[in-house]
Formats: sequence, C-alpha cells, structure tokens
Amino acid sequence: MKSFLLIPTIVLSVLSCFAQLNGSKSVESVRPSYVIVAFGTSLTETVQVPQNERWTNLLQEMLQQRHPELQITVINSGIGGSTTRERLIRLEKSVLGWQPDLVITDFATNDATFEPKRHVDLDEFASNIKSMHDQIVSKTGAAEIYWPQTPMLSEKHAYRDQPIYKNAGGVDKYVVVYRKLTAKVSHKLHVPFVDMDAIFRKKFRKMGADFYLCQDGVHFLKTGNQLVAESLLPAVEKVIFKKKKHVASKAKSNR
Repeated sequence: MKSFLLIPTIVLSVLSCFAQLNGSKSVESVRPSYVIVAFGTSLTETVQVPQNERWTNLLQEMLQQRHPELQITVINSGIGGSTTRERLIRLEKSVLGWQPDLVITDFATNDATFEPKRHVDLDEFASNIKSMHDQIVSKTGAAEIYWPQTPMLSEKHAYRDQPIYKNAGGVDKYVVVYRKLTAKVSHKLHVPFVDMDAIFRKKFRKMGADFYLCQDGVHFLKTGNQLVAESLLPAVEKVIFKKKKHVASKAKSNR
C-alpha cells in the first residue's frame, strides 16, 4: 500500500517544480510592486555618504519593514547641480521610463545659480515644475510629493563670494523666494508638500547644523539623510494608503 501512497506525492512534487520553473503564482503569491522615483538634485543623489546611508535607501528600508505585503523599490534619479530646465530634458529617462507609482521631487535651488546662461528665473521655475507635473501625471498616473531646498550655511557655501549672493545677504537668503514659490506651486497643483526647510531649521536649533550637514554647509551627513527619510515617511505612507483604498474599492465594485 505504501508504494501507491507515494505516487500522488511524487506527482505533486513534479507539478510544484514545473510551476516554479514557469513562474506560476500558485506556489508562492507574488507581492504587488510599488515603485518610487526620487527625482532631483544633489540633495537626492547624496553621494557624500555611502549608498546604504542615503535617504532613498533608508526610506526604502523603512517602507519595506512597515509594508511587507508590497515589494517596494525606491529609485534614486538625483543628479547634482541640475536645474529644473535640465531636469525637464531628462524626465523621460529619469522618471517616466520607470512607470512609477510615486515621484518624490526635491526642488533644491540650482535654478538660482549665478551662471547667467543656466540661471532660471522665478517664472520659468514655476512653469518647469508644472510641465514636469503634467507629464508625470498624464504619462504615468503617478502621485507626487515635493520638498524644497533645505537650509544652507551661507558662510560655508562654495559660491558665497559671488556678488549675486553677497548682495542678498547670503546664498540661503537669496533662495528664499524659490522655496516659497515651490510651496505655492505645490499647493496650486494639489501636490503634497513636505516643508523640509522648516523641519531642518527646527532641528538645527536643538542639535546645531553641523550635526546634520557636511562641511560644505549644504549636503547631508548620515544624520541628515535619516532626517529626510523620516520626514518623508508619513507623506509617502499616506499616498500608499490612498492607493490601497482605491484598489480595494475598485475590486469591490467589480464583484
């Protein structure tokens, strides 16, 4: 009798192996993927620290731990020094091609560069943000989150002696109007806005800027990257929850 009982077991084993080879979901359920593209400047690229200490990696780890039912990927598409004009040119390759569920964009103020040919005035800055938004929504349907330039230590900035900044009282003061415009456009487009500038200033008062920033007075140490990831987390989870709710509601209506 034992030899007959072995036959179903062998058959099931063979079928299981066959299913695995053919990528069948019957062996192990595949988690839905959730793709986030972090789009921006050196504040997103964050080459000043090892890859595992960058806020994009930290955010992915946090989200994966809190949402094990999803396969979450955070893609770092930051390029240091890039203006919104230049980012528009690479939008297809850096963002749209990934078909993301969410795009997190930093609007660090490279647009406020002292270089005349690369300088982006406020009108073009606002127009570029809207153009990127329109393309992302129409071509991918992705949600978005914006955050502005974080505080800079003007006295340490590499271009602190440029007249355009000295006349304004420092680089950090010169870019205030760009920060305000980022928030204004974000509100107009109904895009969630994480006020990273205010968050960092509050932390500076407690721990000091040097606890979070590199010697250049702009970019993030590991602690700064951690603060960015922690600050973005609630907004990102809100977007994820909203999508889950929408998917569940759609599935229910299709029954």
